[in-house]
Parts: sequence; C-alpha cells; structure tokens
Amino acid sequence: MNRLIAIFLNVFVLGLFTSCSHFPQKSFQFDAQKPVSIRFQNLLSLQVGQAGCSIMNYGGLERMSRYSKGHPVDLSFQIGPAFSTIFNQSLSPSELREKREQIWKSWVEQGVSFYSVDAVDLRPSLVDFTSLQTKEILVLSSNLKSESGDWLFKPFLNLEMGGETFVVLSFSEGMETGAGWKTESAEVALKELESSFPSNVSAFYVLGSLKAETRKRLLGLFKKPVLFWGGANGERNTTEIISLTNQAFWVKSPDLGRGYSEMIIGKVSQGFSQKQKLKTIGVLSHSFASRILREDSDHSNHCFHSLEKKGPQPK
Repeated sequence: MNRLIAIFLNVFVLGLFTSCSHFPQKSFQFDAQKPVSIRFQNLLSLQVGQAGCSIMNYGGLERMSRYSKGHPVDLSFQIGPAFSTIFNQSLSPSELREKREQIWKSWVEQGVSFYSVDAVDLRPSLVDFTSLQTKEILVLSSNLKSESGDWLFKPFLNLEMGGETFVVLSFSEGMETGAGWKTESAEVALKELESSFPSNVSAFYVLGSLKAETRKRLLGLFKKPVLFWGGANGERNTTEIISLTNQAFWVKSPDLGRGYSEMIIGKVSQGFSQKQKLKTIGVLSHSFASRILREDSDHSNHCFHSLEKKGPQPK
C-alpha cells in the first residue's frame, strides 16, 4: 500500500510541475532608467546556523534574513544545492525536513524571487523537494526533466533591465537520476531551448554550481555574452567579475551561507561610482562585490580570505 501511495504522489507531482501552465508566472521587468540591484548566495547545503570556527563565526539564516530586511534589493535569488545532505548525511528524515522548511521560510522572509535548483536537492525524492514549494519562490532548472522528457521546473526566465533582455538559465552538474526524473546534459538542454529564447537577447546568465571545466565547455555554445553565477564546492568565491574570455565572465558567492554577493547592473550614465570596478556584459555595466555575513553584517570581502583555499585568485 505504501508503495502505491508513493507511486501516486510521484505521478501527481510530475504532472503538476511538467505542465508549463502551472509554472509560477512572475514579472522580472525593471525600470529601464534605473540601475538594478541583485543579491545572491550559492551552495547553502542545509547550513541553517553560522559556519566557521569560534573565531570566524559567519553566516546563518537569521543574520541573512535580518540583513535582507534592512537592506532591500530589487532582485534576490539563491543557487543550489541548498537542500542537499552532502554535508549532513546523518540527518534523520524529520531533521532533514525541519532544516529544509527553515531555509524555505527564511527565503520567503528575505524576499527571494527564484531558486536555481540542483539535482542533488531532489534526494531522497522529488516529492520531498516539491512539497516544500510555495508560490512566493519560482524554481528554475534548464536540464532537470521527467523520465518522459518534460521539464520539471521553469527552464529559463527573462530579465528586462536597462531596456535590454537577459535570459537566465540554470544547470545542474553531472547526470544524476532518481525516481521519476533525470538530469539531461547541459548541451542538449540548451539546444532544445534555443528556439524559445527572445530574438533580442543581450546576454545570458547561467546559474549553477558548475565546475570550471564545465563552464569552459559551455561558454563556446553561446553566441552572445554569458555570465556564470555560482561554482563548484571548494572553489574560492570571487572578489570581482572574472573574465574567462572577452565574452564570458564568472562570479561566485561565499559557500554555506557564510556571506553573500551583490551586483549592480545598469547604464554607465545611471551614476556608478568611479571606485566601482565595472564590466560591460551585454551593453550594460555590471558592478560586483562579495561580503562576509557576521553580526555587524557589512564587511568587505578581504576579511573573508582566511576561509578560502590558498592559491592565486583566478584571472
């Protein structure tokens, strides 16, 4: 009987989320005459409390929520995996559920608009993950599909900023599979989606905890500028926008919620400070900063290097 119930729930949830008419519809169109402020985190991995040792007590959902309420931005999003048990494999089902619900509730309080889901978030089951979802937060994935080949979540979205159109994609690394779902290769998924993109795309934003070699493999598939947001576990967070080529760029926020990153996007005429390091991506200027998150919550990224791997900053 329990197996029959599980099968029914999987079929029901897959039917609900593979129908495009059921994808949450949100407007991401901003005033063309004003710069857009964006805040994001990546690879939270169930880190609800502070991360780091006693002398480096950074992060935590409560601090992030408090800071977000006091420092609102135009757009906030999260990059997975946030709900994976990679670092919490000993959790009981009830403990896992509690942590996941805490994260989702905090994101709603923070005003998070969408989540770039990772394949490992769908463990132990797709039903467990989709049961968390509420209408406030859109879930995005360009290569997670049902066994029949339908997208499980919204495959891409458009951001209208500064009079330009940016397409946001979300890819999971690897070829993870589970009951009722699979991970399609990013190359195949991108080719399938190409005909759906607006004709006036200025640049692409690619979200996901992708490895450096994957980013390198994918960047050649884009005919327009591309900015990768997020990176693999263990990669250093970036302190500025890293140029991969003259048309491809990369940024990454501190992992495990120990910090956050912000981007200001707009036309140069919209009042960027001369002190800001700007990159032009898709004709609009992008200014980036990463910060640690501690009790006084506004420290520049140089304080964060003690948590990073030793070695040269990528260029």
